[in-house]
Amino acid sequence: MRRFRLYLIGLLICLFIVGCNPSKESTTSDESYRIISLMPSNTEILYALDLGTSVVGVTDQDDYPKDVQSLPQFNTYELNAEALLKLKPTHIVTHEIAYPTQQKVLDQLKKEGVEIITVDDATTIDEVYDTFNQVATPFDRTDKSEQLVEETKSQVQAVLDDIPSSDTMTRVYYEVSLEPERYTSGSETLHHDMIAQLKAKNIYEDLKGWQSIALESLIEKNPDIYLHASDITEEDLMNDIQGNKALKKIKAVQNDKVYVLDPDILNRPTPRIDEALKLLRDHIYEAS
Repeated sequence: MRRFRLYLIGLLICLFIVGCNPSKESTTSDESYRIISLMPSNTEILYALDLGTSVVGVTDQDDYPKDVQSLPQFNTYELNAEALLKLKPTHIVTHEIAYPTQQKVLDQLKKEGVEIITVDDATTIDEVYDTFNQVATPFDRTDKSEQLVEETKSQVQAVLDDIPSSDTMTRVYYEVSLEPERYTSGSETLHHDMIAQLKAKNIYEDLKGWQSIALESLIEKNPDIYLHASDITEEDLMNDIQGNKALKKIKAVQNDKVYVLDPDILNRPTPRIDEALKLLRDHIYEAS
């Protein structure tokens, strides 16, 4: 049951975020690419690579850039081979975490000649850059992806160069799910790497990946700041906190350092990673 829950939380995260190593580069011309993106982060990368006009379908979670909202949408959990094939795709770009639930349908499309690209899960900022190149390679856009990597690196470095000085290291609790259990980002996750690069401390760095935590553990660790990034509202989170006397005693709650952040920015490994870092930086150092 625990393994199944971890799998489910991985799928929830992958809806907000995003492997394959193509054996050969596609010889299809730009004009004839017909791409279905099955992960919002992949969609953002495709548009950043100037392949937006080739995208013919996305997920029902896609909202950026705004152009995608007019495209046919698919439920990542309930793919239908016939519906996908109606769009006559040449390529489908999916994600490492989502692929197991999609494999049966995607195998059918592969038999029909559709190229399936499975993007690796990025657990560090450097690995985010790798995904740009991974998405670009089948479409002969490596020159553009290398340019995108350099631009994004420069923007990320600008955020890191502007970290306020602090005598203490802020202890951060980063939450990715509240129900049915609290889940946090441990080590070997992108959130952990971002927190570390911002010279703060992830209080659950001793855990690996996304893990459920006991409320008693959170109270014992007593974070300075409580960050939550999912689709719940700040009111929902505060109602949950106020309903627990012990939880109200942690530093973050007592000092009004509880924040609900935009999951589309924080949980998607995209060229907007600098915006995610900036959002984290500004909240962490406001709390220090």
